[in-house]
Amino acid sequence: MHESLYISMCYRAFLIKNHKCWYGFQKMKILIINAGSSSLKYQLIEIQESESGLTKTSPNNMSQSHRVMAAGVVERIGDTEGSLIHKKFVVEKKPSDSIGDSIGQANITDIDIYNSENRNQDELSAKDFHDHIKKDQKSINCQNNTFEKFTIKKTIKDHRAAMHLAASMLSAHDSGVICSTDEIDAIGHRVVQGGEQLNASIRIDDGVKKAIKENNPLAPLHNPPNLTGIEVAEELFPGIPNVAVFDTEFHKTIPPQAYMYALPYDFYLKYRVRRYGFHGTSHKYVTATAENLIKNNRGRGEKCNKTTSHESKANNSDLCSSEKRELNLITVHLGNGCSICAVKQGRCVDTSMGMTPLAGVMMGTRTGDMDPAIQRYLIENTNFTPEALDSIFNKESGLKGICGMNDMRDIHAAIGKGDKLAELALEMFTYQIKKYIGAYTAVLGSVDGIVFTAGIGENDAAARAKICSNLSGLGIEIDADKNKELSSEPRAIHSVNSKVDVWVIPTNEELQIAKEVLHVMESEQHENVI
Repeated sequence: MHESLYISMCYRAFLIKNHKCWYGFQKMKILIINAGSSSLKYQLIEIQESESGLTKTSPNNMSQSHRVMAAGVVERIGDTEGSLIHKKFVVEKKPSDSIGDSIGQANITDIDIYNSENRNQDELSAKDFHDHIKKDQKSINCQNNTFEKFTIKKTIKDHRAAMHLAASMLSAHDSGVICSTDEIDAIGHRVVQGGEQLNASIRIDDGVKKAIKENNPLAPLHNPPNLTGIEVAEELFPGIPNVAVFDTEFHKTIPPQAYMYALPYDFYLKYRVRRYGFHGTSHKYVTATAENLIKNNRGRGEKCNKTTSHESKANNSDLCSSEKRELNLITVHLGNGCSICAVKQGRCVDTSMGMTPLAGVMMGTRTGDMDPAIQRYLIENTNFTPEALDSIFNKESGLKGICGMNDMRDIHAAIGKGDKLAELALEMFTYQIKKYIGAYTAVLGSVDGIVFTAGIGENDAAARAKICSNLSGLGIEIDADKNKELSSEPRAIHSVNSKVDVWVIPTNEELQIAKEVLHVMESEQHENVI
């Protein structure tokens, strides 16, 4: 028997034995955890991969389909007014339907479970559902799933209680999508700062947890709760593999001339002062998605007909050759936090955020780039302490600092009423993003595509229009009508004359984390089979 065939058969037998095989596909249930300082987000994803995954391949190159089974967020952990919102997704499909197919119209059931202080703090009993429920039937156009929405209002004393509550919701009779948490095959954790040592997704052990803790000084607001989420998951789900996925991983390819600061070199050696970058999971997801979309569209000739009669065939050939090579992209993640990446042939070569998420363009409540001497000036000439200024720079600045609002929808409404400070905030915001696009065009040499993602990037047509205005000299032109179209799907918004693609691509960090987890698990299984 041929060796590779034997390995494949052994591998399939291993999967069938462990109930992971479905018509030649591996199927896994992966729980995604994103633990914040006072919140916990979770999502249970069922993901399948063809047996081509037997080889060690990039998580972005695996043939997969997936569906979200449940998702939720626990907020105000440690507060007496804690809450949980849980969505149970139900796919209505025929036997021939593939997972994730659209079903068009969907129904939502809102279920509110009100505070009951005499019940067990950590557990969700059946009595909660039958004695404390209100239902409000609604209808919504939902592309992929029908879902029921459950809301719980109660004191949630710590992250352990939050995780226990989430686990209860996943397996409870009314809200559950699994019979037992034993059905969970792996857990993926978002970890903000991996430093230089943890630069790839990895199975968590004591050494990994120690390394995450050592990076706490680099991300004091994020890494400690990330680690708490890991420790609580290990306690509540014993024996289930945990995988850490790092925000900083995508930026590990940034060269020294881009990540070093012009400080004494010892600061880097002794104190690890350098640019790390953030939002890497989002940038990685939209980069892979954009590469596929742009190559497919150009392969169908969308770009190959742009040259006019007096342009040479050589120029036309160069324009269309991008479908045969890796692309140069500028990915623009615009939410309450904002970051921009220069991506050269699939590898990040620069990013706007720095040693912390405070640097870069102005954000919802963060300053972005500023003269570092401002802090000393304010300390010496006012009553502000370093701690107070740190809080102001992170929580009271950016859009909010200029006009008092950090929600772009409110800012647009205020502009419509003649608010000059709201107008200034928008002008500052779009100007700074435009400046980074110009700088990264110079870094890359040539750009194949601009990608907008996250809340503002995906939904704010007016902001996108201002950012892309007057960039025709860089080959960037958008179509006003396409830009105004509303859709939850990836879509091109560039004009027919634009030399650079401009795309709006909804990010999906949870799916990217699930892919990373599956990749780690597959790599381990591959090594065990070999």
